[in-house]
Amino acid sequence: MAGAGGDADALRLLVHGARRQLRQLGLERGGYLAAEGADDVVALDAQHLLLDRARSALRRHLVDEAIDALEQHERRFPRGQLIEQREVLRIEAAVMKGRADEAFDRIERYERRFPEGLLRDHVQRLKSEL
Repeated sequence: MAGAGGDADALRLLVHGARRQLRQLGLERGGYLAAEGADDVVALDAQHLLLDRARSALRRHLVDEAIDALEQHERRFPRGQLIEQREVLRIEAAVMKGRADEAFDRIERYERRFPEGLLRDHVQRLKSEL
């Protein structure tokens, strides 16, 4: 996929830029932010970038491109901070692909894993579309 290489380059630039800014502020490893989780901030930005790519692809009905971004997110951040959002986007992708069985399975897993999830109302709306 042609866009995937560009996205990887964008991700590397984002991480490089964030680390450069931390160095300029004197907050690189060993500094205050490193102790407070500067790498977590960079990782969270990278997670947002991948999920934004997936959302954009879904809006353009490029479901396979969205799934690619979501799979990249899952591989890179299996225990990331944005798992709930990723799982809801996976449900949306399954619905858009017409994969009702997969969508129902993912909805059931979402409901078990995130019973008080912030996106549960949206998931219920998706469920009603099936």
